[in-house]
Amino acid sequence: MADHFYGLNIGHGFDPYVVATGTSTTGKTVELRLHDGDGLIRMDVLKALKSLEAFFEKSGAVTP
Repeated sequence: MADHFYGLNIGHGFDPYVVATGTSTTGKTVELRLHDGDGLIRMDVLKALKSLEAFFEKSGAVTP
């Protein structure tokens, strides 16, 4: 199965229309890869994004 990629360049605020999607890398500044075949549902992705948000808020780091 193919992965799905969602990417965007910084500076667009929360505009959902600037998100690039595809089955290969988007080449954008920030990118999310979802592995097909793991039984992911929408709620799983939202929970993962919340965990990432909490990590960055707590650590203040952009890179690990």
